[in-house]
Amino acid sequence: MRKFLLALLIFLLWALFALWFHQTQSNKFCDACTTPHDTLCEVKKDVNKVETDANDENIKTAFSIANLDGKSIFNFPEGFITNSKNGNIEIPNNIAGFKDSIFNYLNLHQGKELLLKAKYLSSEVTGDINWGMSRAQFLKNVLIKSGINGDRIVSEAVLSEYNYSANGISDSAISLHFRNISEEHLAEIEGGIANKTLYSNFGDAEFKADRNLQGYAFGLKNYLVKYPEKSISVTGHTDNVGEEQPNYNLGLKRANQVKDYLASQGVSLEKLNSGSKGETDPIATNDTEQGRALNRRIQITVN
Repeated sequence: MRKFLLALLIFLLWALFALWFHQTQSNKFCDACTTPHDTLCEVKKDVNKVETDANDENIKTAFSIANLDGKSIFNFPEGFITNSKNGNIEIPNNIAGFKDSIFNYLNLHQGKELLLKAKYLSSEVTGDINWGMSRAQFLKNVLIKSGINGDRIVSEAVLSEYNYSANGISDSAISLHFRNISEEHLAEIEGGIANKTLYSNFGDAEFKADRNLQGYAFGLKNYLVKYPEKSISVTGHTDNVGEEQPNYNLGLKRANQVKDYLASQGVSLEKLNSGSKGETDPIATNDTEQGRALNRRIQITVN
């Protein structure tokens, strides 16, 4: 009997240790972030980390993304480099993460937009070519390609007096600020959410939500809070390569995958409907690869 009790005591102590160790490691690696909201948790952690860094006085700051009241949200050790020879912009390697910072911040702050200003000198305008506008459009395109909704980026060219260095470069020609979305601009943004075309790796063998779809899910959820009576139709389209029935099936498969992803991110499954038009509703010619790529798409309509 004594041996049995001793064995039982040892087992209980071992079990308690194993339970403690498991809980410690789970908290360490998971940080309390569970499905289906992993994306939201990761975004919150990223934004909180960088916002904390922004308030660290020990960080060397050469460029900040701030609110219009001047409060810094993100700080970086370098700014964007412009030159006196053309309207190009150089993005230093150690600020390449600015795209992720903006992407995450706008997803968590649906009432904000990004104001992008690019300076130019009076001598940097020739006919229809304005280097300030070229710089602003270049940077806006970089942000859009990273998955940020272009409707939430306002770009401006600003005539200004500033100096280039002896090497003909400047790091003070670009400014980025977050500001509240105006009522007028909100209507445009909501229109883009209600009628959205996505090209989420449509041609890949395996579906994976890209950043455009990830960002759209945040905007759609916010939109449905304001308009809870609305429903969502997700329609898959293909090019005309192959037979009609397999193309219909492929379009439906992709539509269902997008529907399932939106549901996993918190959109009510009861509001989501999926369907396919296959190859029957092209928006471009199927005679070129570029046209076929445009036809392989997901159309989302909210009504």
